[in-house]
Amino acid sequence: MLTVNASILLGAFNHAAREGKKPKLPGEIATNEARIKIGKLWEASPILCYKRKIKTGCRNILSGEREIRKIPITMLSADKESPNEEIALIFNHAGQISDLNITIKSEIIKDAGEWELSQEEGINYNKIIDFLEKFRTAYACKDIEYIKNIYSIGIHNFYDNQVKRKKQYLTDLKKAFNKKAYVNVVFDFVEIEPHPGKYSIYGVTVKQRWKSSTFSDVGFLYLLIDCRKGYEMQIFVRAWSPDRIFDFAFFDEIRN
Repeated sequence: MLTVNASILLGAFNHAAREGKKPKLPGEIATNEARIKIGKLWEASPILCYKRKIKTGCRNILSGEREIRKIPITMLSADKESPNEEIALIFNHAGQISDLNITIKSEIIKDAGEWELSQEEGINYNKIIDFLEKFRTAYACKDIEYIKNIYSIGIHNFYDNQVKRKKQYLTDLKKAFNKKAYVNVVFDFVEIEPHPGKYSIYGVTVKQRWKSSTFSDVGFLYLLIDCRKGYEMQIFVRAWSPDRIFDFAFFDEIRN
């Protein structure tokens, strides 16, 4: 059932892209939440699956659901340099598509072997990768509500030596989203590091390319993520710089 529903979704994408219409998903192949998210992503950019046959497997994930990864797609509104992506489809116990995320390729994620992670830290490591995929997809979908909820109320937000509070950052982000240009956020490097002295706090370093028809930049995004509530992760510090200059000492000084 999972592969059948995946094929139906991809077929709907291809048909809609050719006809210049929105995809119609028949029957009960997807939950309402997934349909809304797919609609937001399509509104940002039509999607084409350019391969007739996809060789990929299905795996169990930490949430207890099932996932099919490495599905190649083309975002038709993206810039010509990086329109091709891979998505993951999540399926609930009834076989319905419950989520869709633009994935992060495993080869750009720094190996965590040097940190000697405990079993719990290893689980958190995988949860953070899932979180980052949802995070990246939320920007592509221009899902301002999701983005608002993952940033803590008192988040410290830095952009190239400028400080922005949460309200100002979200206001500026809404303005960028309202320009109707596709926001292509590409991760070229990801490193996840457990805090040496604080339980379930992780620093994430991402080399990020942000490109739309009106703005582009390349730099390092730093996130301080609190994993103490399991899947309900929150970002307490967000910092961007053209160079890699931040570390835990900076984050700890800010939070204290």
